[in-house]
Amino acid sequence: MLRLELGISADLIDLARAINTPLTRPQWMRLRAAGHLTVEAVEQLNVRDLGRILGDEGGAEIMQRELRDSNALARPAHLVIPTPTE
Repeated sequence: MLRLELGISADLIDLARAINTPLTRPQWMRLRAAGHLTVEAVEQLNVRDLGRILGDEGGAEIMQRELRDSNALARPAHLVIPTPTE
């Protein structure tokens, strides 16, 4: 359903599900044309390059912050449980 709603190809669906940043269909197509189809690929771009691809540096900053924050939530927390003293 998301694929039809956004008008994007199947190879962009995982990335589309990972963000709430509203992108236009041309922005999605530019990401695809540049070969950035995955969350990991977009995370590795610097904001300036992503902004050039999207034509919107502010949107690029929001998108990367959103991806970074969602990855931080997905990582399991490392709990340090002290050794019992008794």
